[in-house]
Amino acid sequence: LTEFYGTKIESEAKKNAPWTDRTGNARNGLTTAVEHEPFKRHTIILFHRVPYGIWLEVKNAGAYAIIMPTLNAQGQKMMTTLNNLLGDLK
Repeated sequence: LTEFYGTKIESEAKKNAPWTDRTGNARNGLTTAVEHEPFKRHTIILFHRVPYGIWLEVKNAGAYAIIMPTLNAQGQKMMTTLNNLLGDLK
């Protein structure tokens, strides 16, 4: 599930980034990493690969932010999917 949503989160972030591209580097540099620690945690990390990515997130009171809005929206969908899968185990 985390692998599936990791790919989906990256795709959604690239598609919905609210800034106007000049070079495309910031949009193309949005990346996810999925980490697994069996029986403890599974983590999805969404990050920028351009040095100015932080400024896209915080400048103008977050007007161009994409990381937290994407994680919030997709995180809710992921939790709904997980609850539905676990609910089927009853």
